[in-house]
Amino acid sequence: MVNLCTLAKEISGTIEYLYPKTVASIVEYDSTQTVEEKIQAIDQAIASISANTSGTYYTKSEVDDLIYTKISLSAAINIGTSASGSAGTCYAEKGSSVSVTVKWTCSRSIGSAIPKTVTIDGVSQTINSNTGTATFNNVSANKTYAVVATDQKNTVSANCSVSFVNRVFYGVAAEATFNNTFFNSLDSAVKSSRGTTFSGNASTGQYFWFCIPATYGTPKFTWNGSSSGGFILAGTGTYTNGSESTTYNVYRSTNPALGSNSIAVS
Repeated sequence: MVNLCTLAKEISGTIEYLYPKTVASIVEYDSTQTVEEKIQAIDQAIASISANTSGTYYTKSEVDDLIYTKISLSAAINIGTSASGSAGTCYAEKGSSVSVTVKWTCSRSIGSAIPKTVTIDGVSQTINSNTGTATFNNVSANKTYAVVATDQKNTVSANCSVSFVNRVFYGVAAEATFNNTFFNSLDSAVKSSRGTTFSGNASTGQYFWFCIPATYGTPKFTWNGSSSGGFILAGTGTYTNGSESTTYNVYRSTNPALGSNSIAVS
């Protein structure tokens, strides 16, 4: 027997592959028939087919409709030119100019996940698989990237963003003037909030320090997982990065030479 899904017929000027709806729609032939007789029997069966969903056979396009699932899209972003974006938002320091890489990924439960088209902010992207990247240079302000993908029937979208925020400074140092030299002598991280955990070893004449933009609010300090407090607001200072200058609140441990400690800030 020959399954008709391997055969085709011209329907309305188009060659359609035909798929039987049931096993009853399979062409049978006698094993004693010659090759020519088998072909003739199959041709006669095909000639009698009227392909439609209410009949005995599905066309290829009808099968595609039956198994269609909408494509899904996700977008991630990271600082730099690598393709390892894994978050919907990344952070860069205010006053800097950076490169960001947007990574898009399409998925689908049934069938190919390769999209027909992909655009980022309206610009068409090259499509080689179900995922791709695009790098944008000289970014210096908050920016949201709109990613749009299409499949054979639908359009899906996803967003990712770069946000420019301040640096948080922390660590161990002696008393000093609160300027760029002092701030840069401490450890730091680009953060959108004050929450941080840091550790250090303060010897004679050294204090623990924690410095945040005034807009980040009032911190709470927890020492070694138990005791709280132990810091005073020692003053304010201005930190400049590029064209961006920010006023920082500078917190200092009440006492110097406190040895090794781990401090959680909330």
